[in-house]
Amino acid sequence: MLTKIGELVKRFQYDIYLGICFALVAIISFNLGRTGLFGSHGISYTQNANIYQAIGSGTVGISATPINRLDKRVVVSKSSTSMKYHFTWCASANKIKEENKIWFNTEAEAIAAGYSLAANCQ
Repeated sequence: MLTKIGELVKRFQYDIYLGICFALVAIISFNLGRTGLFGSHGISYTQNANIYQAIGSGTVGISATPINRLDKRVVVSKSSTSMKYHFTWCASANKIKEENKIWFNTEAEAIAAGYSLAANCQ
């Protein structure tokens, strides 16, 4: 059995070598591309774009108006029984009707009132 395998390896030695070289080049190229060594021109992919806001408004691209994350107010819904609060920049906060909004000046006030942070609003 081993002699048959040895004969096949000797017979197809060039093809096996070529296949291994091709596989190694493919693996190395994939990993170099994945780590960003090819074509990395200092482009930063961390932009302050709110995808939920873009989806809701139907716009494509980055919003021209920056989202003010310095606004520390939080909002809860009167009609909800979940006892969850949302920051003003969260998509869920924009879905609450104005007449159902209860405002807290700080996150600590909302926590003191028994509310907890909504899972989709980190």
